[in-house]
Amino acid sequence: PSAPPAAAGELEVARVYAAPALLLIGGLSSFLFSSYARDSSKPLQELVHRADRAVTALVVLAIVGSAGALLLLPVAGPLLTGRMPDPLAVTGWLCLSLGIGVSIPYGSLAAVRGKAATVFGVRLGESALSLALAVVAVALSDTFVLAPLCCAIGSLIGAICLRLVVLRPRRVTSSTPSSAPQKRRFETHV
Repeated sequence: PSAPPAAAGELEVARVYAAPALLLIGGLSSFLFSSYARDSSKPLQELVHRADRAVTALVVLAIVGSAGALLLLPVAGPLLTGRMPDPLAVTGWLCLSLGIGVSIPYGSLAAVRGKAATVFGVRLGESALSLALAVVAVALSDTFVLAPLCCAIGSLIGAICLRLVVLRPRRVTSSTPSSAPQKRRFETHV
């Protein structure tokens, strides 16, 4: 059974309403790629901490912006789209902007650090997961409004994979035993 065309139209209206959030979060996240490329010689751990801070800032921005967008939905929705967008669909699109804000900084950093093929694999996996979740959600609910939320779940899972697996700092083992005597520098003072 296919969802009625009206459901697809509701999804489109909600996407239009949430588009500024998607563009802002996506644009800010993508900007980080150039900063990671510029600082690619810095230690990975330092850049991961920078990515963590960027993700935190983007999550706060997405949550505050989404809360404002949802509070203004009854007034701003009809003004911007010509009719009242479905609140659940708008929430799904706003959650997707949150997922993008979490995922892109880690993917950009991993790509700059030479793991572009791995990032592609993670993105392919999260896309397949998002599609599978969306197909199940549409089949169970007979509406498209949950599809963006399903994509957000896939994006968040991809971000977790990138952060915890792909960008996991490697432990550096020292070739010098810790019990080896340390050289001391003697300075003469005049």
